[in-house]
Amino acid sequence: MQKSGRVSISNGVPSLNGERLAICDDPSPFTAAARFLGDRGIRDNDQITVTGEEGSIGNVSVFCMTDAQSAGSKALSARDAIKAAARTKPRAGKKATAKKAAPNKKNAANKAAKKSAPTQSAKRGRR
Repeated sequence: MQKSGRVSISNGVPSLNGERLAICDDPSPFTAAARFLGDRGIRDNDQITVTGEEGSIGNVSVFCMTDAQSAGSKALSARDAIKAAARTKPRAGKKATAKKAAPNKKNAANKAAKKSAPTQSAKRGRR
């Protein structure tokens, strides 16, 4: 199950929309939850989405987290994916220009010899 909202961390206990967040299988479930969120770059007052199940710690109702993501990081990664896709697609109306092949040494030598040799029209003018 997923839940989204603004996270609040008060006295080291994280909550989402007023419901406490916990890592239920940890001996210190609330401390572990705060560390879990912090390791993902999630801070107090961030908009987040958590995955997990409803549960309880003693007689306290909690949401047992298995994953958490900052809503801002999801939007950013989606925007980056769109930008990356735009860079790789050919643009309509523009043709890709072919790279010129580097001349091989044999062709370069032939061109140099032709430049230094008189042309046919120059030979006719000498007569």
